Amino acid sequence: MSYLNHPDTAAAGDTADTHHLTASAVVLDVTARRVLLVHHLGADMFLFPGGHVEPGEAPHTTAIREVAEETGLTIDLVSPTPDLTALYGMGMTPAPMPFLVARMPAPVWPDSVQHEHTDFLYLATGDSRAPLTMQADEVGSIVWAHVNELHRLNIRAEVEYVTLAALRTLTASPTPGVNTVNVVSGNARVGIQAGVINSNQHR
Repeated sequence: MSYLNHPDTAAAGDTADTHHLTASAVVLDVTARRVLLVHHLGADMFLFPGGHVEPGEAPHTTAIREVAEETGLTIDLVSPTPDLTALYGMGMTPAPMPFLVARMPAPVWPDSVQHEHTDFLYLATGDSRAPLTMQADEVGSIVWAHVNELHRLNIRAEVEYVTLAALRTLTASPTPGVNTVNVVSGNARVGIQAGVINSNQHR
């Protein structure tokens, strides 16, 4: 995991060709102890679902959108912060906090230039019983992998470590509250429940 460097998003020498901003999600079914992974055709390995941040798009919106596009799944982002809903009454709109921000080599397609990503990785929950729809031009397969079986898959180096850390974080969290505040951000509607971001993706 030595390539998980400090997340300098504007390092010396960066250009639009050599450095991209991305967002992804560690999607867990906590009860089933399973994590959602996609087989990335360019990298030829299983990764967390995610993709490039579009111009004007917030990273958490990207993560929600990319999971929906690649797998058809609607997810709930879980922000690892206290309940900050009172800030809405103070003229502030708190955004979900990523679980990890890391700079790393990007998966390389045969016709692409070697470059790096700074990835905003979010915690999320989903239902492993829900139907999935594969984005066939980028994804070879989708799997809800049991956390104890990750070593059996061809995964990128950080996937198992980050998955287990995310599971520990989610299982240590208090039960979300019931009061919600809805806010529209990009193409995703989110509601904050004591740190839980519920998405209703516009299709």
